[in-house]
Amino acid sequence: MTDNMVKVGRIISDSEPIEDGINSSFRCIACCDNEEYPVVAKYIKGIEILKELICAILGRLINLPIPEPILLLDQNDVFCFGSLDVGYPNLYHKLNIQDPY
Repeated sequence: MTDNMVKVGRIISDSEPIEDGINSSFRCIACCDNEEYPVVAKYIKGIEILKELICAILGRLINLPIPEPILLLDQNDVFCFGSLDVGYPNLYHKLNIQDPY
């Protein structure tokens, strides 16, 4: 898989809610290409998933500190957006601002 490709994976663990943000994100484990990864995921509508993927890919192309995006399926075959869990500090902490939501 090249750097410009998006991983596709399946959520394989229970989730842990995250309080930051407006989209009810959660931490879980996903399996992609027979490897397990800790991810942060969120359920958003299809077009929003595409927007997140495009923005993440473009941001990474210009070397912004954006975690690798992953297109995920849950246990019910519902798509959600995810990214590799890089832990803290997240962008709010890196910019030293408070979460506006």
